[in-house]
Formats: sequence, structure tokens, C-alpha cells
Amino acid sequence: METWGYIRPGLIIKLIVDTEGINKTSEMRGSIVYDVSEKEIIVSQIDPPILEDRLNQTAIITFLKREKNHRIRYRFHAKIIGLIKNYRLSSTETVHAIKLLRSSKPEPYNMRKSYRVELPNDSGIELFIYGIKTNIIDISLGGASISHNRTYNFDEGMVIKVTLMIDREVFEVDALIVRKWLPQDTRFHDILEFMALEFLSVGVKLQNILARKAIDIQRALNYKELFSA
Repeated sequence: METWGYIRPGLIIKLIVDTEGINKTSEMRGSIVYDVSEKEIIVSQIDPPILEDRLNQTAIITFLKREKNHRIRYRFHAKIIGLIKNYRLSSTETVHAIKLLRSSKPEPYNMRKSYRVELPNDSGIELFIYGIKTNIIDISLGGASISHNRTYNFDEGMVIKVTLMIDREVFEVDALIVRKWLPQDTRFHDILEFMALEFLSVGVKLQNILARKAIDIQRALNYKELFSA
């Protein structure tokens, strides 16, 4: 696609490697593209550097592209598949580099999707993975934080099908597992897991319904807090 062709050697990019918060921008690190071939990308090492414990984890890459009179920021996901200690830039210069494998297509990076709302028990929003209901901690247009009972084994970087039910209306959504973690209490490590999901296929109808629902929930929560004893 045209946008993917825009990613070429010399392009300045930003990497988000600590994706605990979906669309989190405070962890962006500057880098530059050295080489591109098919889905593989080689970029400069960042500061602080990515270490071996990050291998096989998913990073978010963002870049700016000029369209008409505006510069639009795009993003895509890529798996960290290698660290190169002596990448040759020229016959006399070698540098440290990162090898990435692209796992999604570039899409506009809309910061407004970052607005998140914590859900009360009676929110009317439910999320199912393979038919099993999860506990939604918070949700936004871009994704959700959930907990589940570890019926299935999931890995960071996996794309899974989830079902969102909003006031009994059902939507099927592709979701990227951005991060997963265990509860602080070790007694629950075998039965409970937390995951941060990023929605990859949110249609216009779902965006509108979820946005209105989030506003209604936040308004109700604010009202309750204001007038509670």
C-alpha cells in the first residue's frame, strides 16, 4: 500500500516499547529506519536501548506522513525479532540496530482514542473471548484492559477475536494482545491473568456506539460522585 511504501531508509520514526497503557505516548523513543524488505525493518537502537528480554515482544511504530497541507501520524505494530550489534552502515561505520517484523498495516494514529473510562458493574458493556466472559477494567475506542480466568493461554503480540456486547448489540472485533501481567497476590497466579488489548478492526458504527456509551458512563459516574453522601 502507498503508506507502507512511504516507510523507507532515512525515515524518522518513534517506537513505543513499554505498551502497558494502550496508545501511551510518554514512552515514545526516537529512531531512524536503516533498511526495509518485505515485512522486515531494521532501525537504529533507541535510548535507553532495547535489551534481549524484549525479543518477541510487540512494539508500536509511529511516523509522520505529509498529506496535502497536513502531516498525519500513522502507526503500525511490529515484533522485535533481533538485536544487531554490528549493523554496517558503510564500509567504515557499524552501529547497533533493531530488527522488526511488521504485524499490522499502517493506520492513522488518533490520540483521541486514548480516552479511557472505568466501567461500573451495570455498564451494559461486556467482552467475551472465545465465548467466555471477561472482566473489563477499563475501555476506550482504542482498546480495553481486562482480566480472565486463564482458560486459554495467550501470548503478547497475538491477534485474537473478541466479542463486544453493548446493550445486547453484538460486535466481532480483532484485538491485539499488547501486554499481559499477573495479579500481585501470588495465590491467584494460576487462575487469573490481566491483559491490555488494542482493537484493530473497529467499524464506524461500533466507534459511534462505544463513544456515546463511554460518555454516558462517565457522566453518570461524575453525577454519582458529585451527589453521593
